[in-house]
Amino acid sequence: MSQPISRRHWLSSLLRPTRPTPSGAGSPAVVAEVIEARCLAYHHSPCSTCYERCPQPGAIHVTQGMPTIDPEACTGCEICIDLCPAPIKAIHRVPRSVPS
Repeated sequence: MSQPISRRHWLSSLLRPTRPTPSGAGSPAVVAEVIEARCLAYHHSPCSTCYERCPQPGAIHVTQGMPTIDPEACTGCEICIDLCPAPIKAIHRVPRSVPS
């Protein structure tokens, strides 16, 4: 009989980034981007949910109360998208730009 799994372990496994990455690449195919017109913080509302909940250090920066996403540090996990409290999600996925 297998060991029972704890609720904490089960929930943390759900929050782990599991998004696919391009084959053979170490970075995701997509990254997050803030849509300023939809973001609560850009409309003088105190919101920093994406910054507070992002599991990747340095992926989201807050300057003068407004979040920006560093595409080089973003892992594409989409947790910020799922947790955005704006009526219309203020963060969306964009393809990672390929250096030429």
